[in-house]
Amino acid sequence: MGATAKSPARLAAFAYDWVGGDIHGLSAYAGTLYGHVPEISDVVTALDKKVDQIVGDAGWTGSAASAFTKNWERDATGANALGVVTNLAGDIVNQLAVDLAKIENALEQAADKTTAAGVNIGGDGKPPQVCYGDRGKEQWRGGYQSFWQQCMQAAQQARMAPP
Repeated sequence: MGATAKSPARLAAFAYDWVGGDIHGLSAYAGTLYGHVPEISDVVTALDKKVDQIVGDAGWTGSAASAFTKNWERDATGANALGVVTNLAGDIVNQLAVDLAKIENALEQAADKTTAAGVNIGGDGKPPQVCYGDRGKEQWRGGYQSFWQQCMQAAQQARMAPP
């Protein structure tokens, strides 16, 4: 007993929620899923010992003992499979959180650079819907708008990616 749970991966730093998806919530959910895996394993291990004790210590033999042991082994296999599936689900959710955090981080960095160039970014991270007469600002606005669209598409693809 006493197996340790995996932890979710560290997320890239971000301050906003422009790409959506409750990134911190996804990471916490992955941690919750990971936390159940050792619990499942610990229960199976404890019950394995009890079944061995019931059958072995009592000297129980015959068809009833065999059926009891065989049924427990089938149930233990199912419980172990549940642990594997729970771990895989945690991996999928964790990877989505990591991917969205990276996209969010990149978008926020681009917004900072664009703002430093004199282009105002909306509070939701969207590019401004105006055109600038200043050629330099307009290039920054257009570049940020293109990058924003790429980020939104990447976030959508991350949500739809097969495991």
